[in-house]
Amino acid sequence: MPQEEDTPVRRLRQVYDRDIVFKEWMEDKNIRPALEQILDDKVTITLAHHNSIMTKMPYVSTQTRWH
Repeated sequence: MPQEEDTPVRRLRQVYDRDIVFKEWMEDKNIRPALEQILDDKVTITLAHHNSIMTKMPYVSTQTRWH
């Protein structure tokens, strides 16, 4: 069983208020068009449940579908 310090962080919650770098990134108007093109949807900031950054380690994590 992996030690706690060896376990990668899978979800960083409440990123908007966690650090100014996340707030600036989320409000950057230059990023929004690229995200909207990739996601084929309007991009909005939510401060509720899904105000998180998900991480996946290559070749280690299991496949996760977009939700």
